[in-house]
Amino acid sequence: MKKKVTFADVAAYTGFSKTTISRYFNDPDSLTLENQEKIQTALKELGYQENKLAKILANGKSEFIGIIVPNLYLNFYAEMLELLLTTYEQCGYKFLVFPGSEKEDVESTSMSFWLIKSKD
Repeated sequence: MKKKVTFADVAAYTGFSKTTISRYFNDPDSLTLENQEKIQTALKELGYQENKLAKILANGKSEFIGIIVPNLYLNFYAEMLELLLTTYEQCGYKFLVFPGSEKEDVESTSMSFWLIKSKD
């Protein structure tokens, strides 16, 4: 199995600090164009692949929206869900749809279960 390339690997390859590599991802305008290009070249040459889960955990933004739909068989909810899902193309959000239940603890458990499994 191929080892994942880390910020430390990119830093060692470029001679920059891990902080500088982090700044490339979080605030690239704080670096000169020359340094941005060096880091970009290193990322390509090393085969760096962004860890989306790490990014979500670091900035607290997942771009996921959880939706609990009470009754999918009712036309109103199906149409509303369709409208929400079409915003994905416009806004880039990802939706998690859960069937509703009349029991709040069941809904809470199903959402919590997904959140725990998504971090594994």
